Amino acid sequence: MAMDKDKLFLKVWSDPKLFSKNFIKIINKAGEVVPFEWNEPQCYLWDNIDKYNVIGKSRQGGISTWVMSLCIWKAITQPYTTSVLYSHNDESTRNNWGKLKQMFDSVPDVLKPKLERNNRMEILLANGSSISCACLGRKEKGRGASITGFVWLSELAFVDNETAQKQLTAITQGLSASGKLIIESTSNGYSYHADLFMGARNKENVYKPFFFSYPDFASMFQDEYGQYWEIFRNTNGHYFTEDDRTDEEIELQAQDNRIDLKMLCWRRLKIATMGRDDFSQEFPLTFEESLLTTGTTVFDKQIIANNKVRLKGVKPLPKVSIVDISHILQGHLGKSLFFYEKPLSGHNYIISCDCSEGIKKDYHVAIVLDVDTKREVAMFRNNAIRPDTFADVINVLGRMYNNAYCIVELASAGHTVIEKLYYKLKYYNMHRHTTYDNYGKSVQKLGFDTNSKTKSMVIATCREYFEKGVIQINSEIILDEMLTYTCEDGKYNAKKGCHDDTIMALAIGCEIMKKPIKRKVM
Repeated sequence: MAMDKDKLFLKVWSDPKLFSKNFIKIINKAGEVVPFEWNEPQCYLWDNIDKYNVIGKSRQGGISTWVMSLCIWKAITQPYTTSVLYSHNDESTRNNWGKLKQMFDSVPDVLKPKLERNNRMEILLANGSSISCACLGRKEKGRGASITGFVWLSELAFVDNETAQKQLTAITQGLSASGKLIIESTSNGYSYHADLFMGARNKENVYKPFFFSYPDFASMFQDEYGQYWEIFRNTNGHYFTEDDRTDEEIELQAQDNRIDLKMLCWRRLKIATMGRDDFSQEFPLTFEESLLTTGTTVFDKQIIANNKVRLKGVKPLPKVSIVDISHILQGHLGKSLFFYEKPLSGHNYIISCDCSEGIKKDYHVAIVLDVDTKREVAMFRNNAIRPDTFADVINVLGRMYNNAYCIVELASAGHTVIEKLYYKLKYYNMHRHTTYDNYGKSVQKLGFDTNSKTKSMVIATCREYFEKGVIQINSEIILDEMLTYTCEDGKYNAKKGCHDDTIMALAIGCEIMKKPIKRKVM
């Protein structure tokens, strides 16, 4: 029996979930001291976290408490581990320090190594382990430190982009092989955190993305749901019923079967109290919704959100289904090249291209559109290849789709791409624009000339096609770019730090589709 107890203890000791439940106590929303039992999102995170992690979330889901429990477990059970908890301002740092101390002090003394220091925002144990709290931006704290446990960056979206980037660079340099980085935040418009998250989702960086909506955290709000349920009855004379639902609320329930009447009632009253924009930011259903605050974005934000929901059921064709593909495309498949539909005999296609310099800033983009169905069927997006290599990709991709009508924007490296495509690779089915020589005579030149007039024209067409449902977009990255595409003083541009390469490629393609396109035999 003694051996059984020993085995049971070791099981609890080595499992942070069981350790928290048995040895750590927290103060709940009612002010009661209770054992810390992980909720479903917290369990999911532990089962799936990687070395580098970025979390977008709804408010008050208990992520900070979960991270602190991990740090405490690590410090006690594994000697010589160092963990650091970063907050976005001094007040939050103090609050997190208070919470950490309360949780650490709740662990039975018999389990804890001797305490060497418990002040100056640091817990230092005799076994060599430590947990410290710090404020982001304090002289790049973390540079040179070796973090062997966990490092947590809280509410990164509320730190200015330059500070966030510098601090993160310092932290990652100090992260040991065993250390794990967890970045989490609610949204605050388009921020460095948003850029990290969407980059992770698009597999453009080393981070693993996680997102938790308010239905994910439903267990944390049951008391509040009940309170709002009663408020509705006291105000309206009856409890919230199915007949009280708006069309929007009916659609929400259709999208997510976890949203019951009590949650809908809570949502409606929350929006009435705090406003729709603040609710979307604090309690989003999707990460994109958290960015949909009032602004000067060109494309309708609700239509973007609706398309995000639609894309949940749209996946690129699996690699195994793409056979007999050129070696030029093979290495990009599933990384920067995605197919949604195979070429169909007799169909007319457009391949619309936006070029960059290939120096890991802006992207080369080629979007293939089916002229007959008005659907996006393939996407190439890469910021690391040279312009001449991009020409090779366009050549193969265009010929694959029935010698697609090719439009290359002249800006940036467009001239280089056109030169190779037309004169070396003999791709003749290309768009030309009209210009005039010194004598006023019209001249046909290869490529699409983007200027203030044509840019406004193609963006207007693209917006019309998108918002009326004429064009079907299948690449999520296009929708991401739409969220941050603005018009200020009559000028169309992506927000600072964001991209618009896929938008420009799509917009030019939409404009060209207005006119009849015929395939050219080459």
